[in-house]
Amino acid sequence: MLKKNQNYTKNLGVGNSAYDNHDIDLSAFTIEKQIFKQEKEESLGSIDLNDAPQFFEAVQLDPVLKEELVQDDKNLQNITIKQQQQIEHNQNSLEQQKEQQEQIDGIITISNMQETTVQELIAIPPICPYSEKITQLNLPDYLRDFLINPIPSAGMFQCTIQRDKSGLNRFVPKYRMYWSHNGQFLLAAKKVLNKNKYLITQDGEFKQKDEILLLGKVEQGKQSKADYHLYDNGVKQKDQNQFKKLRIQLGSVFFDTTQSRPRKIVLALRKSEKETVQFISRRPQVIINGTQNLYTLDFFGRVKRSSIKNFQLVLKSDDKDIIYVQFGKVDSNRYNLDFMSPLSPLTAMQLALSNFDFAGKA
Repeated sequence: MLKKNQNYTKNLGVGNSAYDNHDIDLSAFTIEKQIFKQEKEESLGSIDLNDAPQFFEAVQLDPVLKEELVQDDKNLQNITIKQQQQIEHNQNSLEQQKEQQEQIDGIITISNMQETTVQELIAIPPICPYSEKITQLNLPDYLRDFLINPIPSAGMFQCTIQRDKSGLNRFVPKYRMYWSHNGQFLLAAKKVLNKNKYLITQDGEFKQKDEILLLGKVEQGKQSKADYHLYDNGVKQKDQNQFKKLRIQLGSVFFDTTQSRPRKIVLALRKSEKETVQFISRRPQVIINGTQNLYTLDFFGRVKRSSIKNFQLVLKSDDKDIIYVQFGKVDSNRYNLDFMSPLSPLTAMQLALSNFDFAGKA
């Protein structure tokens, strides 16, 4: 509504006289917004035309709208946070379901002797099945002799295997083995493309094309996919000549497919031309959880994650339950491999590669 400024004194005259456009001084009037009760007495303010005209954004002119936009931003942020939390919750649920499924499939879980009670310790045999680890070992300058022969010292030789499946290595994984005590590199292995065959070498970068650094091979059996054969660096009979020696079979690995839970392994190592020594899976402790049977082994702090690939082997002809080799998962691409004589670093790595490759079906 227009209201006359009280200070404006121009006479309108008589009759139907009115102000002309050039007679009206807009600076002498103000525009005030009528407030109606039927509009719930909402006041949106007034604009004073005495000041020079200015341009305002809708948010600046309307504090109510500004507050609504701020609240909308907060609501959007809250929705985004809730969506992220839901995604994380779904991922955690999937991981838990995967772990539960692995337990159903008969994986070897982990127990820790350090957490046993005094009453439980009474039932433990006085002889620890896990031998004292080797911390002092005079490695020869010519490391090859050490890698292909049984561990020369008494005790458990602890190693770590790092798996590389990045990029194209997803199809042909690479493995590198280190001495856990000091991180010294020992040997490496890689899978042959489109074959269940592995090459073990001293070349950690896999750059040498000649066979001078080749230590041995692992090949899946032709008659059974549950059998693996371990060879030295020799060649097949058809490829033998005066420069290439005939290969020697160092041993074999057999996976028992008659039962799926837990996985059973037999390792047969060549002791002489007519004699072999056999190792079998150590019997795990069975824990009944409702309708499920869970299997657990004590890995003495060397294994951190449950996996169907975790195992321990003992001498078949010995009742002392002494662990000669154990293998287990630390994280997604790191595994610990511990072994002692008569295994060599080469045969221990060949055993681990067979375990990596076996899919569980013959």
